[in-house]
Amino acid sequence: TEKTVYKVFLHATKKTVCLKGLNSIKPLIFEVFKVKKVAIGLALLLVFTSLFLEADARSVAVCRQNLDPSLFSQYQHCPTDQTSFFSPPPPPPECSESWMKTFGGLYSEAGRSVQQTVDSGYIVAAKIPASNPSTPQWWLIKTDSKGNEEWSKVFETDFDAQLSLARQTIDGYILSGVRTGDVETYVTWLIKTGSLGETCAYDDTGNCVDQEKNVFAKTIGESAIPGVSTAGIAYEAQEGSGYVIFGSTNAFGAGGQDIWLIKTNQDGETCDYTQGPKPGNCSDGKGFAKTIGVLADDTAALGVQTDDGYVIAGTTLLGESASAQNVWLVKTNLDGETCDYIGGNGNCADGKGFARIFDGFTDNSPDIAKGIMKTSDGGYIILADTWVDGKGTSIWLIKTDSSGLTCDYSRTGECTEQGKFVKILTHEGQFQVGGNSVYSTEDGRYIVTGYSWSNEK
Repeated sequence: TEKTVYKVFLHATKKTVCLKGLNSIKPLIFEVFKVKKVAIGLALLLVFTSLFLEADARSVAVCRQNLDPSLFSQYQHCPTDQTSFFSPPPPPPECSESWMKTFGGLYSEAGRSVQQTVDSGYIVAAKIPASNPSTPQWWLIKTDSKGNEEWSKVFETDFDAQLSLARQTIDGYILSGVRTGDVETYVTWLIKTGSLGETCAYDDTGNCVDQEKNVFAKTIGESAIPGVSTAGIAYEAQEGSGYVIFGSTNAFGAGGQDIWLIKTNQDGETCDYTQGPKPGNCSDGKGFAKTIGVLADDTAALGVQTDDGYVIAGTTLLGESASAQNVWLVKTNLDGETCDYIGGNGNCADGKGFARIFDGFTDNSPDIAKGIMKTSDGGYIILADTWVDGKGTSIWLIKTDSSGLTCDYSRTGECTEQGKFVKILTHEGQFQVGGNSVYSTEDGRYIVTGYSWSNEK
């Protein structure tokens, strides 16, 4: 028969004894525990244990059923190849993998982004005030897996520069944000560093004084028109072929704000987008620049790269609810070209790509894209803010297939279908909630970070 051992922790005596039953003694053991005569039961069990009696698995199971279940409520199951089947729970595990680290402290430092690096450490993008509070400096911090600082670099400027993101590349890091340009304009600023955060010496324009190998500082989006702005976030393109920038501009394009997709080479150089019949658009051996949008404002939140192009989550006034902003998903080919979205009022699909409009459930309410990530099934998860009557601003999650299509949410604002869903996340009571980022986890789920606020005290 299968040998099974139970270890029972008796509350009354705070002792641990091993129980081995045999069919012949089973009734006596049952009776002892039924009437809960713990002292007599303990004595008998010690005697029986010394005899090394064996019991088949079925009799032990019956014995357990007759015992007070509360005896076992706090004990955990152990494998049968160990000496015990039930044993006191282990002490709570120490939070050895949890930690908190602070950097700075003398000024108003603030973190902007964090990414785990290939060595299991982290790269942190932050800002640190300069002597002039209106010109914050960019700060890059590299830590080990426990958050201990390995090195850090401060990128000093005499101009206002706001850091958005830092990401690891094949041979270093790429930082992106915006800086003030000439005649009160804002431009995208890129800094490519080496593996220890080193980069070139740059001048007051934010560009390298002398070109160095594998590092650079570049501004993109310069315009002579006062008040215009260009803002983008850069990621390394596939196979180290350069960098792709998902941004917005009102310096070029159809009018108002337009989505601006830019591809550079490994030195951060791209084509001359200031010339030609359609400023803001160009293509040559260095890269390309493409504006996407119409006369109204169209902005990009974030984008992802695929094997055959780029997918951008943005916001537009196109769509049926043209009086309010709608979420806009645009897929391009590797040259930044997409289908004719103007003829389809924001929707289209062809061999170049696709464009999909997602109208919010509440008429005339703003729906603002906040983030996007590619999912393991080849689709996309889009994070947005939407308005829900009676709830206010709420988190809106849209899961699409690889073609940018989702299920029909027109009736209730939500839906679920194979590989697709639309969900609204609200907070009961007077709270309103909004999202900032979404991440697809390895187990096929999603994690959202955001914020909440209330008009109540």
